[in-house]
Parts: sequence; C-alpha cells; structure tokens
Amino acid sequence: MMNHSFGKHFRLSFSGESHGSGFRGSIEGVPKDIKIDITVIQQDLDRRSTGSFYSTLRVEKDSTSLKIEGLSSDGYCTSGTLGFSVDNKNVDTSSYNFLDIKTNSKILFRPSHSDYPYFKKYGKTFSGGGFSSGRETLCRVIGGSIANQLLSSLLPGYEAVSFVESIGEDSFWEYKKISDYDQKLEFLSKISKNTVIELGGFLDPGWKKLVEEKLNTIKEQKDSTGGVVGTLIRGVGVGIGEPVFNKLDACLSYGVLSIPGSKGIEFGAGFLSSTLRGSRNNDSYTLQEGIPRTKTNKAGGILGGVSTGEDIYFRTSFKPASSIRLKQETISFDGTNYNKDFIEVGGRHDCCYVPRTAVVVEAMSGMVVLDLLLDK
Repeated sequence: MMNHSFGKHFRLSFSGESHGSGFRGSIEGVPKDIKIDITVIQQDLDRRSTGSFYSTLRVEKDSTSLKIEGLSSDGYCTSGTLGFSVDNKNVDTSSYNFLDIKTNSKILFRPSHSDYPYFKKYGKTFSGGGFSSGRETLCRVIGGSIANQLLSSLLPGYEAVSFVESIGEDSFWEYKKISDYDQKLEFLSKISKNTVIELGGFLDPGWKKLVEEKLNTIKEQKDSTGGVVGTLIRGVGVGIGEPVFNKLDACLSYGVLSIPGSKGIEFGAGFLSSTLRGSRNNDSYTLQEGIPRTKTNKAGGILGGVSTGEDIYFRTSFKPASSIRLKQETISFDGTNYNKDFIEVGGRHDCCYVPRTAVVVEAMSGMVVLDLLLDK
C-alpha cells in the first residue's frame, strides 16, 4: 500500500502526479499561536523551481498558483490543520508515448527509472514518472517551509541551510583546497543562508561559475550528472531524538532518503570515521562559559540518536538525472514478451537537478526535527 503521509505529530499528506491536474495536500498538527508567512513558502517554492540552463525547461509558477486553506487573514492556523493546492499548468505528455503500449505498440523502459519495477508492481506505467517524479517535492517544500518557520519561533537560533558540496567530480572543498574535516566545519560555521540562497544553493560565486561551465558541456553532450548536498542545522539544542527507533539521525535518514534521486547519507565525519582511531574520532568535551561543548564535531551533532547541542551536519548524495538524450540499451514489452531494445529519451529534463534539491533537504529536515520536538 502506498504511503503518501509523513510525520506523527506534524503530519504532511498529499496526492498528485507530475502530469496530473496538480497536487493537493494537508498539514496536521500546526500550532494555532505561531504566525505563518505565506511569502516565505513562496520563496522556498521559487528556490525549488527551475530557472538555470541546466534545469528542466518545464516552467511551473508554483509560488503564484499556491493556495492555502485554514489560515486567518493575519497568518494564524485556525484549526490545527492546513490544506494546500498547487496546479500543474505546463504539462506535456507528447514525449512519453514510449510508455503507452496503445500508441507505441510496445512499452520502452527507461534505464534507471522506476518504469519497470512500477510496471511489475502496479501493472501500468506513469507518464512523467507519476508520483515518483521530482515534481512531488513541491509538497515537501510547502510542509517543510511551514515546519522551519514554526521551529524558528520554538527554538531561538534555529536555522537549517542546505548547499551544494559537489557536482559530479567537482568538489567545493577541492576548489577551496580544504581537506581536513574540522576545517570544513569551521568554514561552514561562518556561512550565511542568505548568501547560499542568492547563489542558487552554491557556497561561492567562483566555484559556481566553474561548475556551470562544466554543466554546459555535459548538457551539450546530452548527458547528466549528480552531486552531493550538505546540510547544517543550527540551534536545535540538546535532547532531540528518541532511542531506539526514533533516533534523530535515523529519522533524518528516513525523511531525506525518501527524496527522489537520493542515494546515500552520512552524518558528521561519516565513512571517514571508519578509518580513524578512537583517539582521533572522539569529540572531547570542554566548557564554554560554563556550558558543556565539544572541541570538535565529528559526530555531526548527534550521539546515541539524540542531538548534542552542536550543529547537526550531514551530507546527501544524489544520482544523475536518469532521462538523457543519448541512445541507450533497454528492454521493451509488446504485451506478451520482453525484448532487447534501444531508447533515446526526449522531453524536458534536468542536466543537473542537485542545486534545486537543497531546499527540499531543508524541508525534510525541518519536518523531522519539528515532529521529534513535539514528541519530546
């Protein structure tokens, strides 16, 4: 059975598909005494939207078509539950005839897409990827934008910021010539979320220009590339997360790895810690103005599944966009048999969607942290 809901106390539910009429959803567990700014939600939707030459040519004005029900005229939730809707205005199914056996006499399964497993599970294929399309992330951004606004009121100093750490083989850290983990965190402790937003998810204008030049070449080659998004969550405090199965890092992993295209996640020093001795990996305690702190943060702000009071830091990897215009081997189904075949995927697709996912990771992080805070 499909699960279109996320969260326990703060709960996002939605329905809709990439090539349907749009998306509809609800958000339960919204406090009635905290003001919600719709313009912030619209700004976050714009961050998720297209606009770069390496993004899809499908342009949807989500921030202007957004409708929210259940808010008073001054921005307060009237019932504890909000409803929302966003229409699809720019749908084009003409490039997906290869998924329709009636018009194409066979179904061509796109490599690294969900077409084949969904066909076997549900008995049909879905134009535009259906509910596995990245377009569904707009609902996550709406829910997460509200969650992050609530957290900013509930936790003084709270902020979640996600940013591009690498695109393909090009690493921001190599560009900055920073290899030491502790030095990376020192650099990130000084970044401004407004600057990241202004740079479209990047940390440096020079590196962004370099990456975009390479993306232009990849696009001309009819190919795509993936990347890594880093996330820093500040101001959470000590004690968010519940052993044994509601650990903060486990819940963040569950939420973030449900984002389309995500393939891996690591917290703090992550896999690097497996190569270190305990004497180098341990975060020694100290006192700062009488408050326990750690000298380093290789744990990424989480120990035993509970926040430590240090910044929470994790990295998420995203695979390359699967829809590329190069000729690829695949299989087809003619209604009776499977056959070897070839496919060249047309349509409007991202050369690289990674910068657009930064706000989506922020959104999922916010919903997880808020849900666990309400559980506490």
